[in-house]
Amino acid sequence: MSSISTQFYALENELVDFIDSISKTIECYLVNISESPFKATLFKSCETLQRPISHVAMFRREPGFLGAATNDFFKKNPNAIHLFIGSHDAAGLSESWFTVLTEDDDTFILAKKIVTRLKKITKAGVVFKNLETDKEGMVKTYRYTAMVKEEQNNGLRLLGMGKNIIAYIP
Repeated sequence: MSSISTQFYALENELVDFIDSISKTIECYLVNISESPFKATLFKSCETLQRPISHVAMFRREPGFLGAATNDFFKKNPNAIHLFIGSHDAAGLSESWFTVLTEDDDTFILAKKIVTRLKKITKAGVVFKNLETDKEGMVKTYRYTAMVKEEQNNGLRLLGMGKNIIAYIP
């Protein structure tokens, strides 16, 4: 099994542009995944999607069973490459996550191409702080975009995992 996992902070409009650039330059199928109720919608451009977008799955081959339930959809369409887009509301910006776990070499090659492009638009190194203990530490594997850093400087709060964890870009 090969895997990639990259956690990062980016604004939704940045990721929409990123997804659209992928759709125009890399041969793959894009599926918007909505929860509650589950819905999988094949798309070619983010312009056709209703916002907010929270989860995009990418496939080398055209996926089937778009009307299936969540577990059935992913069982019948293995080798998905996932981009979970962090929410942005009054509380702040949640992290986004790019991930793949696959036995398919071609899917892994595709995921490496995509994550390489993601790393070109992000920088590494985010500090997380526990608000209860006041302890903090740098996590060099977390990434962020320049626009997120600029928005942080204008008051945007970066949310960590858990209600008492915040993040900031030094």
